[in-house]
This record gives sequence, structure tokens and C-alpha cells, in this order.
Amino acid sequence: MKNVFLFLISFMAFSFAGVNELVQEGTEFHDKGKYDYAIAKYKEAEKLDPKSALVKYELGYSYYAKGDVKQALQFAKEAERLNQDPRLVESIASMVGTIYDAMKMPDSSLEAYKAGFTKAPHSYNIPFNAGVTCMGAKRDVEAAEWFVKATRNTKLHPSTYYYLTFVSENLGNWTDVFSYGMYSLLLTQKKDQMQNMLRILYQNSKGLVTVRAKDTITMNLPKKSKKADLHDAFILAYALANMDSLGNRKFYEKDTTSEQIAEYLAHMFKDAVELIAGFDESHYSNVLTPFYKGLVKENLVDAFVYTIVENADRSVYAKWRLIHANDSKRFYDWIHAEFLKVKK
Repeated sequence: MKNVFLFLISFMAFSFAGVNELVQEGTEFHDKGKYDYAIAKYKEAEKLDPKSALVKYELGYSYYAKGDVKQALQFAKEAERLNQDPRLVESIASMVGTIYDAMKMPDSSLEAYKAGFTKAPHSYNIPFNAGVTCMGAKRDVEAAEWFVKATRNTKLHPSTYYYLTFVSENLGNWTDVFSYGMYSLLLTQKKDQMQNMLRILYQNSKGLVTVRAKDTITMNLPKKSKKADLHDAFILAYALANMDSLGNRKFYEKDTTSEQIAEYLAHMFKDAVELIAGFDESHYSNVLTPFYKGLVKENLVDAFVYTIVENADRSVYAKWRLIHANDSKRFYDWIHAEFLKVKK
């Protein structure tokens, strides 16, 4: 009897090792785009352990990458049913939701995300993916709610803040447009996203006033938000700031060079930071409010602003940094130690 028991233990250990090795080989094939070879390896692993949620997940992932959504969904649902590993909850829920989204079934997709988020409440990927699904279905209010849930779980995921800017614009939540938009410029390393966000914030700023004739300036306020107390107040104050000037230059004039655009954005972003930081946190649940309040408190507004306008015109940033190198270092030290709570 003892020998039989030892044999079973040895066989199980061998099978487990074999499954892991096959999954690793399958993953390597998948990463090279050889999905049929990957699936073949996973099928071998499935024979050794037919109740492995990981194997089912990897099968679903490779079938999805291959474009076979029906097979992908079948294995993803099996993985969901079999899974007992909390580390796999996020990945499985995200895959099930993504597959349903690809099948143009947003309600089923969101059900999968909701179920997954209940089990993995600290995930940011699940609410982010749910927000993307809602955006595709043109359900902006729900998209905003999901993206905000993601922001509460991460301060470092650029796409969450990037997409939340667009949703906020659709909803007319102008405080959020500038709050999330400026912050996304700090996070993203993608040149196209940086340029796109700068263009959006620039156009929204410049569009607030119109020069009808010489010395005649007209406010051109955008559509109202449902949160009129905050967002309309912000956009009105921001429009008034747009009528300001620096020396002989009027900021509502048409900008023609990248240097002038960067100069204009730096001027307007400073006003945006001051306005956002001035809101009472009890009435404004934006997760970034402490960030903007901290910038003002630590006298780091300029350091932040010139850092994010660098991609509009590097020379404007370089001139500032030449004089304020210490402030630039102090800004990065503060954001890591105080806002992100990252230890060096």
C-alpha cells in the first residue's frame, strides 16, 4: 500500500512538472505568433491535467489570438469554472470580457468584468477593460464609472487616464478633462498619445474664446455638464484666464509656432492646476485632487507644467530647466516619495 501511495505521489509530481513544461513551450510558440503549435502543446498538457484552469486559459488565449472566438470563449469559460487560483482571476475575467466584446456582446462582457472585479477588487485591468467596452458601446457614464474605479487601484496606468479624458470630454466634465489629460501626459511614453493629448487640451483651451473683430473678444463656452456646480465653474474661470496676456502677447491670439503653443499651454496649464487644487475635496472625488493640491503646496506647479509641455516644444522646457534644474529634481523626488509612495 505504501509503495502504491509513493507511486501516485511520484506520478502526480511528474505530471505537474510535465504540464508546466508544456505550458512554457506553448507560451513560447504563442509569443512567436505560432498559435497552432502553441495550441498543440496546450492540448498535450490538457491530457495530463484536464482540470487545469491555467491550461484552459492558455488555450483560450491562443484561440483568441488566432481569431477563433468561439473556441476561445469555450476554453475561457472552462477556465473560469475550474479556477481556484486567485492569481488567475484577473486574467480569466479580462479574457472572457474581451472575447464577448469582440463578439459584439457588451452586456455579457460587462457581466464577466463585474463578476471578476468582485473576486479581484484590487485589479485595475478589469475596470479598465470594462471602461473600454462601455466606450465602444457609447455608454459614456458607465465608462467613466469603470475608469474611475481603475484610477483608485493604480496611479501609473497611462491608458486609464488617457481614455478617461475622452469620456470626460463627451460628458462635458471639463475639470476632469484637464485633470486627467494633464496627468496622462506625465505618465505616457507614447509620442503619438502625448501629441494627441496636447492637441486636445490646446484646442479645448483655444476654443473658449473667439476674436470677433479687433479688440472684441467673445466667450465660447462648451456644452454644460450635469455636474454644473464644479465643471461649469471651472470652464468659466478657465475661459477668463484665456483672455489674459503675458507682456505684449495676447494668449487668445492665433498661435503659429510650436514655441508659442508651448508658451500658451504652460500659461493655461498653470491656471488649470490652481483651479483644480482649489476645489473642496469633499465635493470632488477625483483621485488626482491630492496630486494637484500637493503641487501648489510644494510650489511645484511650474515644474509639472513645463515637464508636460516639453513635447509641444522642447526648447521652451529646456530654457526653463536650465534655470530651474533643482525644481525639476525636487518635483520627481516629491511625486515618487509623496504621491506615488515609491521607495528609492
